[in-house]
Amino acid sequence: MIPNWAKLAIASAILFGLGDFLVVYSEGKKMDVVTLYITYTIIIGLLNLLYLLLFKKDSVSQILSFRFNEWTIVAGLCLTYLFAYLLHFIAIQKASNPGYANALVMFHVAVLTILSYLFLAKPLGVTAVMGIVLIFIGGALVYS
Repeated sequence: MIPNWAKLAIASAILFGLGDFLVVYSEGKKMDVVTLYITYTIIIGLLNLLYLLLFKKDSVSQILSFRFNEWTIVAGLCLTYLFAYLLHFIAIQKASNPGYANALVMFHVAVLTILSYLFLAKPLGVTAVMGIVLIFIGGALVYS
């Protein structure tokens, strides 16, 4: 039986793939990728705000009571995702094969695993280490 988190991750991967395809497709429409990204983030922000106001009123009070260190986490998240997604959009639109660029972006799996091990003491078994090695080998193969 597939655990729920795995089903959610698979659904997310499919949706990210479709979204990435739309970014690549937009190039044929002569859309500027930065303008596309900015428009995308504005719309996503408005939809998220609407969701918060309508369905997560308890979250609004939590946000309003964030302490300074929590706001630094939010700011860090915003900045890293802002640049990560912008660079991702540009890379897949400019690459000779968008799949190659996206494959290299998937190195984030290895980065997350290593950072979680180093800073959060999350377990790192032999299987995970082998997976990270295979990710790097796969990235080298795609890049070559």
